[in-house]
This record gives sequence, C-alpha cells and structure tokens, in this order.
Amino acid sequence: MKCKKCRKEYPSKYYFKTKSVCMECYEKLKPEEKQIIEQSDHLISPQHKEATTRDIMGRQLKCPVCNNEKFWTRKTLLNTPGLTFLGLDWANKEAENYICDRCGYILWFYKDD
Repeated sequence: MKCKKCRKEYPSKYYFKTKSVCMECYEKLKPEEKQIIEQSDHLISPQHKEATTRDIMGRQLKCPVCNNEKFWTRKTLLNTPGLTFLGLDWANKEAENYICDRCGYILWFYKDD
C-alpha cells in the first residue's frame, strides 16, 4: 500500500490511519484536512450523524482497533437460553453498544442495576 501524502510504500493497511494516508502523515494534518480525507475515504458515515465522542467512567473512549474517537450507540439484548426457550427474549437484560464510526468495531458495556 502507498500513502497518498508521503508516497511511501507500506506492507499492510495497519500502517494507515485512513484508507489512503499513513498514520504519520495523518497526525500532521490540520483538522479540516483530516475531515476532507475522512470524507473522501468514506470513513464518515452519513447514516450515523449522531456519532460523537463518548466518555466511560470519566475517560474518553477510543477504538482499540483504529483509535477513532467517534461512536454511535445502540442497545443489544443479552439473550439467555432459558428465557429464549420460554419465548421471553424481551425479558433479557440489555447491554449498551458503542460502535466505532470509522471501522465498525463494537464495544459492549453492561451495567447491572
């Protein structure tokens, strides 16, 4: 793979912050330049406009895969065999999911009330 900015060849996509720019070049960009590259690489998902930075226990959440800081949320049922067997899936507890708006990695958080 080749960075569009520095033109260096890299052996893997994991050296890249976006689909076209390596991590080193991306970190040197101004915020508005980062946004342009993210849009051109289709990393900003139009269906998830509610993607924002999130705090968990006072710390800003970062994606462990791509280091992105914007997530959108959804709730997911934590199904159990017993309640599923009885047809009572709706009675299962829920987990809060934070989905990375860049790579789609899902983080699960469960809070037992």
